[in-house]
Amino acid sequence: MTAAQIHDVTARLLAMTHEQRAALPVMHPGRVDVIGGGAIVLRELVDATAWQPSWPANTTSSTEQRYASCDERLHEQPPAAIRLRRISEVV
Repeated sequence: MTAAQIHDVTARLLAMTHEQRAALPVMHPGRVDVIGGGAIVLRELVDATAWQPSWPANTTSSTEQRYASCDERLHEQPPAAIRLRRISEVV
């Protein structure tokens, strides 16, 4: 996914009601209430690290690839360069 796609999906998830998120065919019932927060975290990591996908756009990544990519991107900048923001600043 590109950064723009991550921003788009995050905005759509945050705009949905609980029932709309629960009705998504890929939504695990245990994730309905927390998926928006996770999307915000991912969006902020993408913004903080100027993330770009490191695999072809048509490749489905595994969990390990996503974790490896995030870890790799976080280590590209010194920790001081990553500014954490309050939730009220990003929603």
